[in-house]
Amino acid sequence: RDGPPEKRGEHRLWKKDAELHAELAKRYRELTGLKSKPQDDSPRGAWHETVYFQLGVPSFAACLFGGEPPGATTEAPLEKRWLDWNDAALKGAGFVPWRPFVHPQLGTVHIGGWRPFVRRNPTPTDASSLAPAQVRFLEALAAMLPRVEIESVRVTGLGDGLFEVRARVTNRGEWPTAWVQGVHTSRRSPLNVEISGEGLKFVGDDARRTIDSLDGHGASRELAWVLLGPRGGTIVVDVRLRGQPLASRKTERTHFERSRPSCSVNTTKTSPKRSRSRSMKARHSG
Repeated sequence: RDGPPEKRGEHRLWKKDAELHAELAKRYRELTGLKSKPQDDSPRGAWHETVYFQLGVPSFAACLFGGEPPGATTEAPLEKRWLDWNDAALKGAGFVPWRPFVHPQLGTVHIGGWRPFVRRNPTPTDASSLAPAQVRFLEALAAMLPRVEIESVRVTGLGDGLFEVRARVTNRGEWPTAWVQGVHTSRRSPLNVEISGEGLKFVGDDARRTIDSLDGHGASRELAWVLLGPRGGTIVVDVRLRGQPLASRKTERTHFERSRPSCSVNTTKTSPKRSRSRSMKARHSG
């Protein structure tokens, strides 16, 4: 979706977030070779859905086991393929043969079927073969995370103790610093960029600037402050997300760029008599 969510029961992703999900799912299939869907792929009420919609945190659920039986190559119906896998891998222990049972309230019923979680949790042998591919994906996932840095800090003297500070904040990671849902919930946004230093007085604004979200792949924003302060000392620029430090950079205030030239104009008027007397003295002295 592109607009605000429904008041109740919203389960649609923001369009930009859905594109990121689709790209990640494609990379997951490429790295793991797994393409099957879980037997119950409805996310309603699942933890990963709650984390995304309530906290705005990207969350994913992978189907490591349970869509297709391992090593299935036949075109038989899915249930038959699972039964064949049970016979080969578990010696039939995963399925309890059906048998009649007389229930005191329900009468004659049949008890049996698949043991709990047999088709959801891999066997130790299957788990050891599945783990390396999942590790590769987790490593790739970590490499996609945002990496915020302060690319540059420029301090320009404006004269009379007034200075301009410009800081450029860059995201070198692949993901944005906050997904759209994170901005919407204010749980993963904004980035707080704050400047500090001894003896600083800010003109017009305070020391803090905010960035709702910074896209990945080198996207950047330049922020500016105008302040009063003595020469010398240190200016510190910090970037935080919900109190967690992400980047910091110090700049010595002795290393200013050249101050803009200031000119003074003498507006005191000189009387004609005083001017003539000065010229006469100059002639006599000559």
